[in-house]
Amino acid sequence: MLTSRDHTAALGRDRHRRVKAERSISRLWSTAKNHECLRSGTLNRCGRSGIMTGLLVVLAVGSAPLAIARPTTPKPPTTIVKLQATGTVRIMPDLFESTLRSQHRAESAANAQALVNNDIVAAIAMARDVKGIVVTTGAYNAWYLVRRGGGMWQAVQTVTLTGANGPALMALTGKLQSADMVVSGMRWYLSQTQRKLAKEQATVKALARLKAEALLVARTLHARFELFRKIELGMPPIPAPEAATLMAPAAENAGPFVAPISIAGVDTVIVRVSADAVLTP
Repeated sequence: MLTSRDHTAALGRDRHRRVKAERSISRLWSTAKNHECLRSGTLNRCGRSGIMTGLLVVLAVGSAPLAIARPTTPKPPTTIVKLQATGTVRIMPDLFESTLRSQHRAESAANAQALVNNDIVAAIAMARDVKGIVVTTGAYNAWYLVRRGGGMWQAVQTVTLTGANGPALMALTGKLQSADMVVSGMRWYLSQTQRKLAKEQATVKALARLKAEALLVARTLHARFELFRKIELGMPPIPAPEAATLMAPAAENAGPFVAPISIAGVDTVIVRVSADAVLTP
């Protein structure tokens, strides 16, 4: 900051330059008067132009504004704090899936595969009669089983039923199971649309908690929270469905057949966020 003494000294230096400029103009004019062109009573164009150019240069120098340097304000020191937060959303799954397997053994490969084909065709036809069910077929395999006293051919194929109507899917699964198809897996899960929505909600929660954490740290340290740097978002891997286990067909004379039951549980979507919080005094 400039004091009144510094300002007075600056004004004095400016006046001194102006006085020097006036003296230079006087000397230049005196020199021009003694020039030969002045003794003859005329000024040629070149002489007048040179004098005027000199006058303009001196005046420009003398009238130059005084440049006053302004002190720069140093940047306040910063503190970087690494923070982490988690956002969690619990949501009910909206899709149900069941997988059934047709497997048959016969003395010939053709007979074993024909039995499997009949099962799969019947399953697809029954599924198409139920609104909202998507049917997909899985891998098809056939191989020869070697046993004592002779072998047999075995053929296997899976069919998967998916839809939002869980009770209807379970009823259909029970019908196919009663027709000697083996249930190899059933599960409830989130559709892509619902999982995306849950992820967005969890992200908002995680970021809000991260900011609240930064403000808490700033208050505790008697500092000011400025901004975040290097924000990173991540989700833990989605748990893979449990491996399907082979289920034996129902035993003979087991009584009235009952369709399988699958009760949906709450699904949890988690988003983790980390960032560097910048604090200033």
